[in-house]
Formats: sequence, C-alpha cells, structure tokens
Amino acid sequence: MELLFNVANTSMDLILSGVVFYTLLGGFIGTLTGALPGLGPSASLALFIPMTFSFDPIVGMVFLCNIYQGTMYGGRITSILANIPGDNPAIVTCFEGYPMAQKGRAGPAMGISGISSFCGGIVGLTGLMFFAGPISNFAIRFGPPEYFGLMIFALSCIGILSGKSAIKGIAMAALGLLCATVGHDFVSGSIRMTYGIVELVEGIDLIPVSLGAFAISQVMTFMEEKQFKVDFIKSKLTLGNIYPSIEELLRSRWPIVRGALTGFFVGVLPGAGGTPATFISYAMEKKVSKTRDKFGTGQVEGLAAPEAANNSSEGGALIPLLTLGVPGSGGTAILLGGLMIWGIRPGPMLFQQNPEFIWYIISGLLIGNIGLLVLNVGFIPLFVTILKLVQPYLFTTITVLCLTGVYAYSFSFFAAWVMLAFGVIGYFAKKLGYPMAPLVLGLVLGPRTENSLRQSLMMSQGSLSIFIQSPIAATLIGMGLILMIFPTARYFFDKVKLSFNK
Repeated sequence: MELLFNVANTSMDLILSGVVFYTLLGGFIGTLTGALPGLGPSASLALFIPMTFSFDPIVGMVFLCNIYQGTMYGGRITSILANIPGDNPAIVTCFEGYPMAQKGRAGPAMGISGISSFCGGIVGLTGLMFFAGPISNFAIRFGPPEYFGLMIFALSCIGILSGKSAIKGIAMAALGLLCATVGHDFVSGSIRMTYGIVELVEGIDLIPVSLGAFAISQVMTFMEEKQFKVDFIKSKLTLGNIYPSIEELLRSRWPIVRGALTGFFVGVLPGAGGTPATFISYAMEKKVSKTRDKFGTGQVEGLAAPEAANNSSEGGALIPLLTLGVPGSGGTAILLGGLMIWGIRPGPMLFQQNPEFIWYIISGLLIGNIGLLVLNVGFIPLFVTILKLVQPYLFTTITVLCLTGVYAYSFSFFAAWVMLAFGVIGYFAKKLGYPMAPLVLGLVLGPRTENSLRQSLMMSQGSLSIFIQSPIAATLIGMGLILMIFPTARYFFDKVKLSFNK
C-alpha cells in the first residue's frame, strides 16, 4: 500500500506542477522519432539530451524516460504500415504486423500493438516499483571488489546478447573500454593516450560518441541506400477502424502476459534491452501456439507478445541503471549520461538519499504510458501524416540537431569532429555487422570498471585474492568469464567443424 501511495502522491505532484506537459511531450517526440527508420531509442535520446541541460533533474529525467518509452511505441508504425522497422526491437513486429496490413487489417494491428505495448509497459513499471528497492538494499553491501565483479558480468552480457556474433559484440565493448581510458587517470592524475591533443585530456565524452554512432551513421546509411521515402501501405486508419475485435483481444491476452513477463526479466540483464526480448517472446509464442504453421501470415499472437515484451523490457532495464549504476541497454546508457550531467550518481545510495527522485520517474512513466496509449490508438493517422511531411527534410534536420546539440553540450568544435569520426566508425561497423550499443556501454562502464579494480588492488596491496575472498565478487567474475569464454570457444569450434566438413 505504501508503494501505491507514493506513486499516487508523486503523480499528483507531477500533474499540479506542470511537469506532466514534459511527460506527454517526451512521449510524443519518442513516438515520432521511434517511427523514423533506423533511429531508435539510443539515437532519439542522444538527439534530445542537449535540450535538458538547463532542466531541473526531475523534469529532464521524466522527459527523457518518456522519449525512451515513446520510441518503444513508435517503432511499430512503419513496421506494420511499410514493413520497415523503426528500430531493432520492431523487426519482430514486421513478421505478423505487415501481413495483417496486407490483408486490410492495418487498423486492428495498430490497435493490438498499442494495447499490448501499454500492458507490457504497466508490467515493466510494476516490476520496477516492487523489485528496485530490494535490489538496492542488497547492493548497499557492494564494495569495490563486488562492483568490479558486477562490471565484468555486465560487460560479458553485452557480448553474449549483442546479436548474431557475440565475438563482434565483445570486440566493440573492448573498443568502448579503450576509449574510456583516454584522458586523466583518476587515481594517479597522469595523462593517457591523448597523443598531444589537448582536448582529449578530459576524455572522450558520451554525447558526441552516441550522436555519431547512432544518428550520424544512420544518416550516412540512408544516404547510401537512398531511402528518402517510406511507402506506407494504403489502409483506412480512422478511429473506428483501429479497434481490434473481441475475438482478437481474447486471443492476445495470454501472449501479452507471457511476452510482458519475458521482456521484463530479459530487460533486467545488463546489455540486453528490447531486441532479444522481442525475439525470445516471439519464438516462445510460436512454440506454444497450436497454429504455429500460420505464423508469418498475420497472427495476432505473434504481434501481441513481442510488443508487450518490448515495452516491459524498459522497466526491467531501468532496474540495474537506478540500483547499480549499470545501464541495461544502449538507451539507458544515454540516460546514465544524462544523470551524470545533472550531478546525480545512480546506485543503491540514490534510494536512501533521494527516494523521491525514483518515485517521480516511476510516476512520470506511468502517466506517460497512459498518454501514449491514447496517442497510439487515437492519433495514428496524425503520426502517419507527420512522417510523410518530414521525410524530405529528415536527414538535414537530424544533422543540424546533432551539430547544434553537441556544440551546446561542450562549446567546442572538437566535439563535433569527435561526433563525425564516430559517425564514420558507426557507418562502417554497421556495414560489417558490428553492433554499436556495446561500444557505448563499454565507454560508460569503463571508468567504473577501472576505478573499482584499482581501489580493490589498493585495499589488498596488489593481491588479486581480494576477488576470491568476496563470494559475491568471485561469483560474478566467474559467471562473466564463462559468458565471455563460451561464445569464443563456440566460434572456434564452428570454424574447426566447418574445415573438417570441407
């Protein structure tokens, strides 16, 4: 009851203080940018985080969290209407959503996905509300050795959950860790790997890296592929045509439950995010379905489950971010950067020292989720119209926003060059199949990994036995090493097996 009272009280404060405007604005922006092919949560947050530098931390975090939440809704629009996923988690939406649209059921497909996303979001927020506190209380026991073990485990999860090639994910995470070592050594004060470039003394900032890796690289990709126009399927999307039938809603109820629970628990894993959650939930739904042979032809179960999983993973991903300071996805890595800009350090002490901040975030997401349900069920025609209007100016707008944002952040032209450099890196990485999210996560986790390692060794006078003496640290490091060794061993085993078959 106390948890529900806290949510109700802070929700009323948000409404009375006018912060609800930024809640709904963030949801609207997130839906629109999420529907733009290729942007997704990370690029959307990177684009708009410079706007929040002058905001109160509560207003800024609520605004950014609802952009993050809105992109989860928005990605499905172009997936269903054009078979072009707005972001990676929306790939699975194409499997059943577009076939439904081809059959003239685009409206019900949009309705089911909106309702599933809402239900998944509620499950994720409920899990955040009930599990974040206990995890935070447990994490208070963490010292430098335990935090180093946690960082190793988080980085190993990035590799195993980064797509088709875990080796490539680990490689990009290693590159992010390397970038994190540039500049001041916080323990000794020495300067490392600046190569005489004065601007690198303060290190490589997250904002220009994320803008380049996600936004600029996507602009370059679109320009190469000449994707200047999205052809939407012709379908009636009036308010009366969006509501699914009672039979479709009944068929969706258990897939929504299974998808929401799957998404939440997958989202808690560091480095996972919505993409593996949607694929796992779709595969699970196909396996339990009595009509699995019809999947791919427009089955509502295959649409409802991944949409619920996608949105519930958001609440799960916020748990390691807020309780441990470990981002659970590329999007939450950008949120972590925002928190640090405002001088807020996430972790177990945040719950002890500033619990109101946590409740404002949860309440803002809850209000935003309700607003997004209304927007994404009743205003889909408006979003489609806006998308058609902005397409000719899309790439110019993104580039200008990136340049303006990175200069407003640092007041340095050097940061713009860093952004462009990582844009080129991101462009070639995508062409070669290397995921960019592990690089950003490695850049964010790198300083904490190094600092906790150095502090642990100083405590033990250089002895590595301190990591074995702590059961928590030993367990986390052991699990992390297994997760890193397994994909590497499997990669070489497959190579050997392939050579023998030849």
